[in-house]
Amino acid sequence: MLSNLTNNATLTPLPAWIVHRPALLLWFWLVVCLSLIGTVFSVAVITIILSSKRLRAGSGVLLLNFLFSILLQCSVGMPMVTASATGIPLGNQSTNAYCRVAMFAFYICIKSVTLTDMMIGINRFVAICFPHSYPQWIRPLPLTVMVFLPWLLPVIMAVLLLYRVGGELKSALPWGACVAQYTDTYSSFLSVFLGVFFPVGVLTVVFTHDDH
Repeated sequence: MLSNLTNNATLTPLPAWIVHRPALLLWFWLVVCLSLIGTVFSVAVITIILSSKRLRAGSGVLLLNFLFSILLQCSVGMPMVTASATGIPLGNQSTNAYCRVAMFAFYICIKSVTLTDMMIGINRFVAICFPHSYPQWIRPLPLTVMVFLPWLLPVIMAVLLLYRVGGELKSALPWGACVAQYTDTYSSFLSVFLGVFFPVGVLTVVFTHDDH
């Protein structure tokens, strides 16, 4: 699917990469260090959960899914996107082809982190407020839906952007940073709604209800 992206013309190095090179490199390696810490901790917690039969059942499956999304974000998404603004990816040259690949991965990771977190919140809400119904929510089918839905929606949206439907994944001037640029209001609203407003709204309702 991504093989047709390698033929894009290469952009010339931007002046910002030259003038602010030390600061950009510092920023990049800071992000890499923080991402490495996040990766190590994610792997450690995933290992602990997988080592316990009790922990990797029920809501533990949703927690594993959430940790896996964070792991991908720390180990793949953040470093790739941050590198684009420094001129590192292709020897001080950023291409739209690189940004499409980098933003494709980053877009899926960042949206899935929010949505998998929302699924854990819903699970906890049912467990606390409707304990008698909770066993139904941890059956194989509901769990499968709650695991795959947070990945399916971002993948669909990222593929649409990859093929320039409602927007595109590109290198944005003057810094050359990889961005998802929308070409219509509907696509922009849908992305923000699914990535921010909807999950935050659901979690707000969940925890507000829980307080009462």
